[in-house]
Amino acid sequence: MNSPKKNLLLVTSGFPFGDTERGFISTEFDVLAEKFNVHVIAVGSREELIHPLPENLPVEKYFHRLSSRSLSGVARLIKNALRPITLAEIFRSLCPKKPGLSLRRIKQIIFYAAKADMAAEHMGRIVEDEKTDILYTYWCTEMTLAAAMLKRKHPELVLVTRFHGHDLFTDRKPENYQPFRPFITKQATRLVFACREGERYYVSHWNGEDKTQLCYLGCKDAPVLPLTENGELRLVSCSNLIPLKRVDVIIGAVAKLPKELRVRWDHFGDGAERQRLEALAKEKLGSNVQWHFHGRVPNNTLAARYAEISPRLFITASSTEGGAPVSIQEAFAMGIPAVGTAVGGIPDLIINGKTGYLLEPNATEEGLCNAIADFAQLAPEEKNEMSRNARLLWAESFDANKNASLFAQMLTGLKGEKQ
Repeated sequence: MNSPKKNLLLVTSGFPFGDTERGFISTEFDVLAEKFNVHVIAVGSREELIHPLPENLPVEKYFHRLSSRSLSGVARLIKNALRPITLAEIFRSLCPKKPGLSLRRIKQIIFYAAKADMAAEHMGRIVEDEKTDILYTYWCTEMTLAAAMLKRKHPELVLVTRFHGHDLFTDRKPENYQPFRPFITKQATRLVFACREGERYYVSHWNGEDKTQLCYLGCKDAPVLPLTENGELRLVSCSNLIPLKRVDVIIGAVAKLPKELRVRWDHFGDGAERQRLEALAKEKLGSNVQWHFHGRVPNNTLAARYAEISPRLFITASSTEGGAPVSIQEAFAMGIPAVGTAVGGIPDLIINGKTGYLLEPNATEEGLCNAIADFAQLAPEEKNEMSRNARLLWAESFDANKNASLFAQMLTGLKGEKQ
């Protein structure tokens, strides 16, 4: 006889509304919806429902509505400023030699706590009404602090949070500070990471080694591209067009490739730097390079677009990554090896000389160019071997369906504290 399904409260930053998180969470969500009774809280989304939902699955939007201009808002801020956990966090955040930074952090901490307090009231009603077994926050935000507050009140709850990038690394925050991590560490049942470097970073800053777990997200299967040689080196990249992705370094590297080498480079993704980068490409790339910026492409159509152009090598020069990039995972699923920088979870994917070329974190145009040129000079069988290795690594570690099933199995086996 099968055991009854456990009740899971899932907190996202928008999913299943809009398209922002769909490429990361959709497969995992489908498995969770099959294995658990899921209730979704989507925080801050004003977009339309995109991902199809099972019948009768509760999903709601939640907005942090806290105003320092209202009496109720001021009262909540004061209440949370005086909480012991807030005072302890403020003391921990102080920088005696930088009073301005200390004041900004204090403000950040108090608002963080007040938002969490409001969210805990809302989530608490769901927990009690639905007899929730597991709280799972997909990002570590104010909602995770709210869940930790509830966990202290309901010790029988299982609390799991997943970390990515901006919710993990201190340099991703304006004040170089991630609030309430020691308290969250103490209350959490599991702290989940999308790459080894993220797990290592967290433990080195906030301990919790006995609670951390590496859980790759993965991506869906896709047809392996034909391994054809047509005298043209076909490159592909996929990222937002923002400074930390350093697409200008890709342009400089491609520009430095030997002029006798015919190159096609396609970039998928959009962002604030698109106009500047297209102008830079026009300026630097010679007649031997055919290039195109495709803009933002829906995640579920990317494999078909790759199949149209049949790239042989994926390239990235990113200066930082929160996890093992899904963009590289998608390339590996199709048998496309990669050149990339040793940041975040990229070393989990690129095994130098086997699945691609791993470069130093701040690789120069010359370094990236040399790696691309080295790949171009490989014999066809050597390129094909690298392609097969990339596909094999995807099948072993980055198959989204397999990873989601393992994650759901892990959640099922977790237990809260006895009352």
